[in-house]
Amino acid sequence: MALQDFKARHNADQDGNPAGGTSEATGILIEWQNGPLGKLGTTERKEPNGAFVETVIAIAKDRIEYYQKAAAGKFACSENAKAIEHLQHALNILGTRTKKREMAGVEGTHGQRPGEEGTGLAAGAPTPGAEARAEETQGQAAQDAARSGAEGGGDAGSGSDN
Repeated sequence: MALQDFKARHNADQDGNPAGGTSEATGILIEWQNGPLGKLGTTERKEPNGAFVETVIAIAKDRIEYYQKAAAGKFACSENAKAIEHLQHALNILGTRTKKREMAGVEGTHGQRPGEEGTGLAAGAPTPGAEARAEETQGQAAQDAARSGAEGGGDAGSGSDN
């Protein structure tokens, strides 16, 4: 599988909360949402200043759906259909997360839902220089994962981007 190399920079505020960043590859530049959109305990919302993960997933899903229909279905295949299904599933799960955060009154903030404290994968703020290391290695790690998937029986010989 041919996966483009990419660079990502994930910023954190002084408390270690996500604070925007960028992801880029040939033909792609994503500037991520920087900071929360709401105020804890209110319904006031700010305008977004960057992309949401959900939007990027929806764009990828839309593109694969296009492949299924383009050229009278010439590129339609079961793998594209499965990818669409999984991307929709991801959107559904993230939508459920948003609804739960809304019900808990913490949507649009850095607040956590009751019972969710301490369930993150990483504790504390990142170590100094961690962002630069992640930026240097993330694209290669994705390529390595793609190669191991291709070696395990994936369709590495197609060379197609759809």
